[in-house]
Amino acid sequence: MDTRKRVRLSFILALLPIAVAVFYLLPIQAGPTIIRDNRIDDTALTPVLGRGYTIVTNTFQSKCLDNVVMTEPSYDFQYKFESMETMSDVTHSASSETSVSGKYGFFSGSARTAFSYSGNTKLFFHRVLVTLNMDTYYASVDEAKSRISASAAKLLQANDIPGFFMGCGSYYIRSIGRNAKFVSLFTYQDQSESRDANFEADMQVAVSGFGSKDACPGSELQECASQGTSTGLSGSASQKVTYSFKSQVASKRLTIETHAYGLGKNEGATLISYDLETFKAAIKDAFISMQNPATGKVKNMEIVPWVENTEFQASINLEQKENPAGGAPLLMYEKKYNLNLNGEFLGEIDRADRNLLNIYYKAKICKEDIETNYMTQSVGGGQGQWLPGYDRKLVFNNKTGFSSTLTLVQLYNMVKEPTPLLDKQQQFMKESQPCIKEMMAAGMFRKSWKQIGPCSSLLPKMAALLNRTVDDHCMPMLVPPPPKMPSPPQGANTPPPTNNATQPPRPR
Repeated sequence: MDTRKRVRLSFILALLPIAVAVFYLLPIQAGPTIIRDNRIDDTALTPVLGRGYTIVTNTFQSKCLDNVVMTEPSYDFQYKFESMETMSDVTHSASSETSVSGKYGFFSGSARTAFSYSGNTKLFFHRVLVTLNMDTYYASVDEAKSRISASAAKLLQANDIPGFFMGCGSYYIRSIGRNAKFVSLFTYQDQSESRDANFEADMQVAVSGFGSKDACPGSELQECASQGTSTGLSGSASQKVTYSFKSQVASKRLTIETHAYGLGKNEGATLISYDLETFKAAIKDAFISMQNPATGKVKNMEIVPWVENTEFQASINLEQKENPAGGAPLLMYEKKYNLNLNGEFLGEIDRADRNLLNIYYKAKICKEDIETNYMTQSVGGGQGQWLPGYDRKLVFNNKTGFSSTLTLVQLYNMVKEPTPLLDKQQQFMKESQPCIKEMMAAGMFRKSWKQIGPCSSLLPKMAALLNRTVDDHCMPMLVPPPPKMPSPPQGANTPPPTNNATQPPRPR
């Protein structure tokens, strides 16, 4: 074998261990992660570009990127005008379009009624759903122009890695996808159970402005209007509703119920509609309010580990001796891998500690709230008596917004002795100290928490620390009793009763 081949072979053999290490380490390196589930549905949280995030606890930290420069976003816009056969169609379409739920339903109780009475006349409700939908995406951090904040950079330069991860999280938000919606339900009354197709076509022309009515004469109006739906909001949106149509609107008692979500602030905008003219103006203002890329309900976000940020890597010192007792030096991949894992684990310990304290304080205040509002005050300072009927009241789940099967007395029994919750927090921190001390002694990037015995034994204990029942139901909000259904007036157009002989006997 000649000298050139021997040199080439020696070079390949020298690189082989590094290549093998990289091959095994790269798949487990934390990369960009997309979150598009219910972890970001809570509007009490505020995802912002450049803000820190801890994935193991789903908590947002400080914003540690300063003067964030955003890339140019893109938009998708949809406009729909749909006739709804039943209220279940409205509920299904609205809920699938908005993904928003409320404590008492998406639309009001009157909007859910199938019919009503005007004197002895039975009037049927018919509904039309109008939706505007705006999706914003590709709004991302331009990392070449955005910088780590001065205070966060000082932590890195001092090699205070735990302090950085505590304040900034182990990840940061690189991009956010948002959604804004404007949903309106038109309800009109008619003596016929069948829909008034001509009235709905007239209303579609009036709302959408698909050309003048002269261009769609007579019975061709509905077909012409339906053909115009593909053009979007045309330039004729300012046309006036005819006097005859206004008369129909009044006679059919047309009502408009509107819900808007994720809109930006527009000083000159008004979204209040009391007739079709003001509704068209509201649509225009809503469309303008949707176009701010920094507003809208968050639907998805991309998070990236800080260890993959080039400025982060340039600010920390990982070149010091990592094995004082000797041994093979760690590869840079291993250092960053251990650093990211340990940062997440310390963040999980810190959040678990805070959650335990928060639950203790929340239970303590919840106990005082129940005793003050739903119980009599005891003269001797002991437990008072329940006010009549309140102990059996159901309470809302404050997280989901729906009623639960938990009664007020069951919730009170969970919080009336909050001291064990504080004892649980103190015990947890006592068990955490050996793990933290050994990790700090070894070095944040030298050894993963998985290789530290006290840390591995601590992991299962963090899974069941949070008391979800107390967290979701305190402070208590009582479920109101169901509304009573109105009975039809005497002599109304109700079907005659069947023969008593064919009815089953009444129970005694």
